[in-house]
Amino acid sequence: MPPNTTTQNLMFKQYALAVNMANDVSVRRGHANMFFLSLHGAALSYYATIYASLDFWHCFLFSLVGLYLCFIWTKTLAAYALLNKAKFDVINQMESEAEYLFSYFTEEWRILKDAGYPTISTLEKYSAYGIGSTYIIMFVLQVHRMCT
Repeated sequence: MPPNTTTQNLMFKQYALAVNMANDVSVRRGHANMFFLSLHGAALSYYATIYASLDFWHCFLFSLVGLYLCFIWTKTLAAYALLNKAKFDVINQMESEAEYLFSYFTEEWRILKDAGYPTISTLEKYSAYGIGSTYIIMFVLQVHRMCT
């Protein structure tokens, strides 16, 4: 038996709320990325200005803190990715159970996967890994500079 208009309206409102909540998570993830990029940009800029005056232990500590922040960044990204996946799993389930809704998100991801689209979460992790590598390279270069 098909749902009545009142039930359909309620289901659609729930669906719209779920989509809006998923979008809000994506916005928060974007803000987290901006925070970490700004933090690392400021830290690396500061490091560049005091590079010559650092001793081994200060350089080591600076690199260690930078790597720790990269680790926290990747964990934050993983948490947001998991939260987004759960929200879209619910949205996809709602789409499959509601006969009058087109399975928009399910179809969109099918097309993107077929096209070899990398997930944003994967690309974001590469940013954190790249900046973490910068801290390692800086430390190695600083040790090399001190040894020569």
